[in-house]
Amino acid sequence: MFWFDLLFPPAMILFPAVFALCVPKRGFSEADLKASRRLIRWLIGGTVGAILMWLAARMLFKPDVARLGWVLCFPLMTLAQQAIVKRNVDWSPPTARSGAAGSDVRSALLMDRAKRNPVRRGLWGVMWMIWSLAVAGVAMRPALMPIESRAEWTRWGIALGCLIVVSLPLMLFLPALVRASLREAEPMDPGGSAELARAYEQLRNFRAWVFFWMFGVFQPVLIGAAMIALAWLPDSVGSGAIAGLIGGGLGAAFGLVGAGFGIYAGIRRARINGLLRRLEQAHASTLSTAAR
Repeated sequence: MFWFDLLFPPAMILFPAVFALCVPKRGFSEADLKASRRLIRWLIGGTVGAILMWLAARMLFKPDVARLGWVLCFPLMTLAQQAIVKRNVDWSPPTARSGAAGSDVRSALLMDRAKRNPVRRGLWGVMWMIWSLAVAGVAMRPALMPIESRAEWTRWGIALGCLIVVSLPLMLFLPALVRASLREAEPMDPGGSAELARAYEQLRNFRAWVFFWMFGVFQPVLIGAAMIALAWLPDSVGSGAIAGLIGGGLGAAFGLVGAGFGIYAGIRRARINGLLRRLEQAHASTLSTAAR
């Protein structure tokens, strides 16, 4: 795990500051930009401090302690989000800009978006088929290969329990979670732009498909494969460590991919907010010209 210890914690610590600095400046006012610069300075200072803490942990303690340094990214990300909202108006909720464009007219898409779910019912059968195969693969171990030690029984029980306790509840709630993701507020411009409505629909469908593929397909595949491997591992020296390394690597990759999709969805939402802001400004300009 040398590469993980050396690369992952500092990369996670640096990410909030790098991401915040990459967001273009487009604030409400000069006061907001000034507040953003102040928050960015605090963020950079906190990032430097977190890196020093991680280095100190590597030199003074065991690598297992320093490996946990990546969690320092969470308070830094909270600070980065505050700086980004001040730095770029498009990253703030549209309601926070109400009236900023000079228009008091507000509108929204009036439809039941949950009924426009791109994930059809038949596709949920794929999810349950994958999970059922994983459960069968674990459950059949005692019948196909006798379990001879207590350690093997323990691993078999843990594998079956994880599929039932961890994976199953998530899959039961996933359809409702997908439907809930489709109900996010979608404020429209006064003119009811077709481009804006299309952008909302594309983002809505993107989120639904990400939830389905991440948690309805890849999640049962990864957990199922890991639990089958855990249940069928021979009781030999090093087998548990190998399984732990593989499981940890796959889990980290799954988390990073999910975070990447979340960030990408946030960027797309910011672009939609920017489009809405420009449309509102154009509408306000038209009204101002007509009033002269």
